[in-house]
Amino acid sequence: IVDIITMSTGKKKNILILDDDKNIGRLLELILQTSHFAVTRATNIDKALKRIRAKKPEIIISDIMLENESGFDLYWELQKSPETDSIPIIFISAYPDQNISGREKIRDQGKAKSLFLAKLFSPQTLLQAIEDISG
Repeated sequence: IVDIITMSTGKKKNILILDDDKNIGRLLELILQTSHFAVTRATNIDKALKRIRAKKPEIIISDIMLENESGFDLYWELQKSPETDSIPIIFISAYPDQNISGREKIRDQGKAKSLFLAKLFSPQTLLQAIEDISG
């Protein structure tokens, strides 16, 4: 999977991880770095937006339920700009059944590709989701 992604561009894909749980963010970072991705992390939407403006990622992996925020808020903020409205996002959540209306709104009104993964998922499932959203 990884060879297809990195060989097609000749460079590492840049992925931003947004998760307020530092342990999960670090675990995702390790999985992705081991698979030869360039990774940036943020723990809230303001930090994520600063990192996105500094270096636009090819893909974002975002927790849905953040402290006092939602990963959906980041999605809609990115939709406001033509520079960021096409960045694909993989949403992750420990409570996927609680996020149905937000998922449907993004499916119906959003421009960027999106996928949803329920925590806990395997590294292989994450890498497959990255491949699927990249293609």
